[in-house]
Amino acid sequence: MEAGTLSSLYAAAIADPTRPAADLELDAQRSPATMMALAGVKPGERVVDVMPGRGYASRLFSHIVGPEGHVVALVLPDFAEMVKQGLDSLNAWLSESARKNVEVRIAELGALAADAPFDCVWIALNYHDIAGYMGEAKARDFCRDAAALLRSGGTFIVIDHAAREGRGARDARALHRIEQATVVDNALQAGFVLDGHSDCLVNAADSHIEPVFTQELRGHTDRFALKFRKP
Repeated sequence: MEAGTLSSLYAAAIADPTRPAADLELDAQRSPATMMALAGVKPGERVVDVMPGRGYASRLFSHIVGPEGHVVALVLPDFAEMVKQGLDSLNAWLSESARKNVEVRIAELGALAADAPFDCVWIALNYHDIAGYMGEAKARDFCRDAAALLRSGGTFIVIDHAAREGRGARDARALHRIEQATVVDNALQAGFVLDGHSDCLVNAADSHIEPVFTQELRGHTDRFALKFRKP
């Protein structure tokens, strides 16, 4: 599919009238057109949206992949209670919109093996939680599970709050940040190649020493957006 056609499709997904006002308010912070272009998802494809929150990305993917595609909004079991409010909101939207191409699952990423292959595994602003609350070994396992699920040429997208250089995952729990180099290293060890990135979420004014939920920073942290490809 030509780039111009895809761009129009992404624009239509963002303009979808079923998107709630809360999602529209987040658009200025999340640059959805650029992020969708980075992922490169197409009609008919199969996507895993890990830790979907209230469904911000899942709604966009639902429009993009269309009736021949499929979106798994995957909640990791360790966080199910913590994100219950967002999960209820996503389920309510699915019920109201009668979307048939999105399903919500509470499971580990590896549990989707029977449904493989997928075209894209996406995790936005939550990779640090895996490393911070479940451990760095679990984060490395997560990358390996993503690689196992994807077809050859499939993409693994990681967007997260940046930590200071040299901090690795040490700030993942206290500050909700992780160093970009750590994510890259985890993904490369899992067999991915780094295939692109976007600087549109970079904020050079962020000192990286404050928690991401402080009033001044919330929604405006320095974030990296990485695209990995399975060879």
